[in-house]
Order: sequence, then C-alpha cells, then structure tokens
Amino acid sequence: MSIHRLPIPTTLTLPEPEALDGLDAAQLVAVAERAAALHAGALARLARAPVASTATAQAGDEYLTAEEVAQRLRADAAWVYRHRTALGGVKLDGLLRFSRRRLEAYLARQARLGG
Repeated sequence: MSIHRLPIPTTLTLPEPEALDGLDAAQLVAVAERAAALHAGALARLARAPVASTATAQAGDEYLTAEEVAQRLRADAAWVYRHRTALGGVKLDGLLRFSRRRLEAYLARQARLGG
C-alpha cells in the first residue's frame, strides 16, 4: 500500500513515523491518542466540507454504525447516540458513523482510567 504525501499547512508540524522508534510505551499511547483526536477532527472537518464524501473520509479507517458500536460495547444503541461525541461519532454524508480507530482509542483510555 502506498502512502500519499500531501502538503501539510505550515502551521502544522507532524513528525515522520521513524520518530516513534525512541518512545516508550506510555509515550506511544499518548501519541496514539493525540493522533486519533487529530484524525477525528480532520474527518469531522471533512464531513462539513462541501466536497466531502464518505469514500474520501473513509480512507485508511473502518467506520461503524451506532448499532455496530453498541454491539461492540455490549451497550444499548441509545447509549451510543447519547455518547456519540466521546466515542468519536462523525456525520459522513448525513449518516452518523464511528471511526474504529477512535473507538479503540476511547476504549484504551477507559481501560487506563479503570472504566
């Protein structure tokens, strides 16, 4: 799989993946959480953009329905809808979807915090 290098605005400076090699586990978790938050923010912004499409926003991640998230969490779908922001829910072409990556980051945070 090839990685497309797109220009990043000069106000954003992102490290190269090799910069992760010297980090310990706690630092890697912090980087992963920050990356998930940036990812979700970028997808939310794309979802609001007039030219955004589901196919564009889905590149590189799997998106789940509220029902799939509820099944994964063994929770009620109504609970998922109420907690959609914390769970990383975004509107894609008018449909509420959840990034699997962001959901996994949420679960990792909850596990560290003791539930």
